[in-house]
Amino acid sequence: MIMRDLSKLLPIAEGGEGIIYEYDNAVVKIYKSCVNLSSKQKKVQLLMQKVLPPQVICPVEEVFDNRKNFIGYLMNRACGEEFRKLSNKKFTVSSHINTQDILKMLVEIKDILQKLHSQNIYIGDLNDRNILFDQYFNLYFIDCDSWAIESEKCMVVQDLFCDPLLQENYFNEETDTYAYCVLAWKALTRIHPFGGVLPDDMNITERMKKGISVIDNTSVKIPRTVKDWKNLSPAFLTVMKNVFENKTRKIGTEFEDMLADLKFCKIHSEYYYGEYMSCPLCNANAKILIKPVSQGVMEGLNLTAVLKEQDIEAVLNEFSYIDKNQYVVDLRSGRKERFVSGKRYYFTSKGIPVIEEAERFILKSSLLSGKEDFVFEKKYRSMIIVEQDMIYYLNKQNSLCAVTVLEQGNSVKKIEQCSNTAYYHIERNQYCVINIYSGKWILSFYGYHYEIEYKDIVINYGIHYDSVSDAWLIVTENQTSCFRTFVINKSGILLDTDKIKYQCPLNHLCISNNIIFIPTDGKIRGYAYKKDRFKDFVCDVVDSDSKLIKKGKQFVILNNENIYYLN
Repeated sequence: MIMRDLSKLLPIAEGGEGIIYEYDNAVVKIYKSCVNLSSKQKKVQLLMQKVLPPQVICPVEEVFDNRKNFIGYLMNRACGEEFRKLSNKKFTVSSHINTQDILKMLVEIKDILQKLHSQNIYIGDLNDRNILFDQYFNLYFIDCDSWAIESEKCMVVQDLFCDPLLQENYFNEETDTYAYCVLAWKALTRIHPFGGVLPDDMNITERMKKGISVIDNTSVKIPRTVKDWKNLSPAFLTVMKNVFENKTRKIGTEFEDMLADLKFCKIHSEYYYGEYMSCPLCNANAKILIKPVSQGVMEGLNLTAVLKEQDIEAVLNEFSYIDKNQYVVDLRSGRKERFVSGKRYYFTSKGIPVIEEAERFILKSSLLSGKEDFVFEKKYRSMIIVEQDMIYYLNKQNSLCAVTVLEQGNSVKKIEQCSNTAYYHIERNQYCVINIYSGKWILSFYGYHYEIEYKDIVINYGIHYDSVSDAWLIVTENQTSCFRTFVINKSGILLDTDKIKYQCPLNHLCISNNIIFIPTDGKIRGYAYKKDRFKDFVCDVVDSDSKLIKKGKQFVILNNENIYYLN
């Protein structure tokens, strides 16, 4: 296929090696100039010759420029969530994904790996970002042009999934088995097998080399939001321990056996291995920590549970939750919208429902003019932010836009042009955009642009606004689970450090009056960065998965099961 004019195509994603563009109902990947095109072409041709499992999103046609030079390939389009989302408690609860569902997908992934290995194909860079799943649990393997295929090697690997026994770039069945076990453990327990915190603060990659996992290790401090693994089969736990600690790389039918013999505990709403006489999570000897829900006074502060009397399935945000009847309820207006898995739900301050899908969001107009719903296309899998009666989003042309919801209709305003890969946040009508370029960021806020050298790959991020000091907090995590924390305002960078470690989602922090507030188990940790001092505020309902919002002297604490005010 000859690609004559790339400028007419819409970019939807960008990685280190190339850019993905929309092309009719498919997509094309166009490599960057830094890539060895002859090696890539050979790998693409090898993939096209193989009989691959249908779950693999593989090349279907080579792409050439006007001079018939190879520049990329055409492939089918895959829509789904990254496998890493299974480590997110809020996502799995609100999407009704349980242990049985995860095990079914893991067994299918294992079967696909065996089929690939039988053809002398090894993924190498197997991780929970290059496997997608949809609402029906269909699986999609992406980024196959990085795999090791016959004599063509895999040249990239994510550190947190890399077998510490790997020699040079010799990926094989054993290295894929190690990465698969890491992926499986994360999905089933919500923690990396070498996660948590050791007293000596050893980092994850060093622990991987030394085989210091979380299994049977009382020295590792584990967040309370992690799923206990006592409900998993002893055979499964043994094989995981052997892989992570004893340098074995063999797994048998432990996944299949556990999936075939599951029982359901109504008390914990959780599956457990059926060979147990009773649910191990209900056994007092299992020493399961039940998260306390405390009310009263915490260090002189009053704690109030907002939804104490409500029938809650899952809290979505400060203003809405899913009830047991599967309706999304708006706290401000009382309006309800039927919940459908795979979609995200918001309400404007006037109670207008906003429903977000992968490539669009829908504004329910029946409460406005009574006409058909308003549909807005957005960049694939980018987020929207609903604040009061404004909806912010990235359009397909990479522009940050704002929709003002009006009784008479809606007005759309373009705020700023962004890079192909960009992250943003809106708070109190202020915006901050991180535009990602090779080796640098361009930060944009208040119409002001600031350049920062940054060469790492961003795995996770959080952007937060300090309305008191009029500054922005930006926290990023790279591929080796190292964090970088910035505070920046119009005058420049106020803080730039990699010394702060986080056990919470980075979008769950908050900042106010030059103090960064971090949720941890049983307390809120405040870090006054100008004084370089930490102070803890005891609060039993807070854990490392709580989202904090600071409003004046009040904290809003969002947990999966309730919303609390602390003031």
